[in-house]
Amino acid sequence: MQGVIVILIFIITSLIVFLEKYLGRYKLPIYVFLGLSLILVAGFREIGVDADSLVYESIYNSNMSADNGVEMEFSFSLLASIMHLFTDDVHGLFLLYAILGITLKFIAFRNLSVSWFMPVIVFISYYFEYHDCMEIRTSILSAFMLLAIKPLAEGKKLYALLLIIMGGFFHYSAIMLIPLFFLSNKPMSIRQKIFWGLCVPVGYLLHFGGSSLLLNVSSNIPYIGERIETYQNGAIWNILEGDLNIFAPLHLFMIMLFYYLLFFQDVIIENNKYYPIMMKICAIGMFAFPVLSIVPVFAQRVSMQYFVVNIILYATLQYTLKPKWVGALFVIAVSFVLLNYSLPEIGTHIFWGGGDVN
Repeated sequence: MQGVIVILIFIITSLIVFLEKYLGRYKLPIYVFLGLSLILVAGFREIGVDADSLVYESIYNSNMSADNGVEMEFSFSLLASIMHLFTDDVHGLFLLYAILGITLKFIAFRNLSVSWFMPVIVFISYYFEYHDCMEIRTSILSAFMLLAIKPLAEGKKLYALLLIIMGGFFHYSAIMLIPLFFLSNKPMSIRQKIFWGLCVPVGYLLHFGGSSLLLNVSSNIPYIGERIETYQNGAIWNILEGDLNIFAPLHLFMIMLFYYLLFFQDVIIENNKYYPIMMKICAIGMFAFPVLSIVPVFAQRVSMQYFVVNIILYATLQYTLKPKWVGALFVIAVSFVLLNYSLPEIGTHIFWGGGDVN
């Protein structure tokens, strides 16, 4: 049922895109309605539709006992304790996280995109299911990361740092976002485009020749080393087993889109001034995915954290084709492909027989 609702919201939002310029003062209430709809879907999703929900329910029902075997941030313990005052149903906690994560993301979309509804389509297609319906703590960190992009691009790094620290309150993996503070929003020269474009092949070369060495170095970094060790031992929950296919169709599709966006830099910058820094962030994710794949879940979570900028980047694909309705169809088509890979996570298949990110 959840998959059907997500598809329905996706179709409605896709239709709204073509009417956006005629909506006038109705844009805001429609935008809020879509946000509220997604909050309700994420907040009241069926327990067991994904492995994470079962784990969160178990932890919540254990009243955050110290022997539950899962390390959680203080924020999770605090919010769970507060919700326990009102209900013993874990859906209360899911709803609280959904309100925070989705609301902050919708605010970030308005900061980073001229279009109201195009980012929402991309968000629904993949990142909503992966983050807001599964990785609920990461969802809020991702929201703060998106909010930090604008001040980072404008040189307000202290403000951006504050946002990332706030995100770290909800998920300690915020420490992995340190590279963001070394990026600028200056348009890339030809040499710089080549440099960032090489992140993909260099990442694959390191995967085959030096990823173990890189991980050994990373293992000495506080928190990151502990995460790597935990993932290698498979000690977090029971869902981290399996290999990561660095040549999976979905990832190859994302690589193709990365180079397509890189090629159309000049056109996209005219319509989105935050394109340069977002492309550099995406490139880091492209590099991390194959390099860290020796620890599959670590590679997936690090790359997905950086790939959250794709919500905005893929929305800018609309500017690469004329007329406008053709560009809009292009974004919807790309989002539909992503939708095929996200919905199997919640038990729904559309075409290609479904698929997993791996």
